[in-house]
Formats: sequence, structure tokens, C-alpha cells
Amino acid sequence: MDVLLERCAGVDIGKDEVVACVRRPESGGGRRKETHTFRSFTGDLEAMAEWFSVQGVTEVVMGATGPRGARELAKGTLRKKIPELRRALRGRFRDHHALLLGLCLDHTAHLEAATAKLDERVDALFAANVSEAGVPFGQARDRLDTIPRVGKRAAETIIAEIGVDMSRFPTAAHLASWAGMAPGNNITGGNAGPAARPRATWGSATSSPSARGPLLAPATRTWPHSSAARPPDR
Repeated sequence: MDVLLERCAGVDIGKDEVVACVRRPESGGGRRKETHTFRSFTGDLEAMAEWFSVQGVTEVVMGATGPRGARELAKGTLRKKIPELRRALRGRFRDHHALLLGLCLDHTAHLEAATAKLDERVDALFAANVSEAGVPFGQARDRLDTIPRVGKRAAETIIAEIGVDMSRFPTAAHLASWAGMAPGNNITGGNAGPAARPRATWGSATSSPSARGPLLAPATRTWPHSSAARPPDR
């Protein structure tokens, strides 16, 4: 037989809010439905639970319509949302959560330290070595760094891939073609087909800042010219 609940509630969980509906009997007969919307912060959810208690709800059915949603560490536009972040961070933070966050922070610190050591190594190599054409790598990097949207790391990646001796490329078009920047040409019988062609990917560090600049340096593949920036064997 069907079970009839005298006082029940339904909850629809969204990303930013929770819609709750309570059905209960009225004093004069019939049933009354009441709906309220709560924010998805701990304080608001506690208020919803209190409302259920006052209404005498004994059973709750839940559903979801979207995904579920560090205060002083907020950066950029998130700084404007610190009041909401403060509310969002009020919750049940246990020792296990602290352990997991600590591991994440330790791993991040390790990666940052490793990156710093690699930066020092690259700086040392660029300062101590020159190209086959006699151009110091550090000088070439600094010149590339003056190009809009080409930063220090992008400049280092470009030099590591193509070197500083442009005589190996007869024209700028040859360099663009080798870098995968030249448009493909796929025409058969007067019909143009897909013109996509693979690009030489040189590292994610150069893909974003340089993509809209004078030189696109999109992540890592070994090419014949990659050895141009390597220090000579001692």
C-alpha cells in the first residue's frame, strides 16, 4: 500500500541556492504548500533545517539541478566577493580536511621551489653561452622580451626551439611554415578541403601570451633546430 506522509518537504539543490517546499495539513482541512529559497551557505542551510523542524517535517526528498559550490587568499575579481567567501567558508572543517589542504599546499610549495631552481639554471646557461653565430643567448632573450606579449619565459622557449641564427630560414615565410603558422592548402579538382596542418607546439608558457602577438609560439616536441640553444659539450 502507498505510504502517505503528513508533513514532508522537497529540496532542489542548485549551485547558488536551495529551493525548499513543505507540504502540511491545514487546520481547517486540506493541505498547504509553502516554498522558500535559501542561499547555499552553511548559515542559510541551518536556517532551512530550523524551518523544517518548526513545520514538523518528518521526511525530506532531495534533488539537484546543478553542481555544488579561501577568503584571504582570494585574488583578482574574487577580492570583491570576500563577504560571500567568508560565508561560504563557514562549515564543518575537520582534521582530515586540514590534512588534505596541507598536502596540497606542500605540493604547491614544492613545485614553486623546483620552478625557481630551474629558472636559476636557465638563467645561468643563457648567461654563460653564446650561439653558433656568436650571439649571447641572454642578449637574444632580452631583445625578444621587448616584443609585446612575449615575456621572458616565452623568449627562452623560442630561442630553445629555433635558436638565434635565422640564416637557416631563407625567408620569414619559411620560419612561419616551419612553426606551423602558414595556412594549409588542400585543393583537389577545384574543391577546397580542410586546410588544417599540425603546428610545432613549443610549450604552454608561450601559447597564450604569444598567440595574439607578432610571433605565435604555441607544448613540447623535439625538432631538428632544438639543439641550437644547447650549451656546447665541455
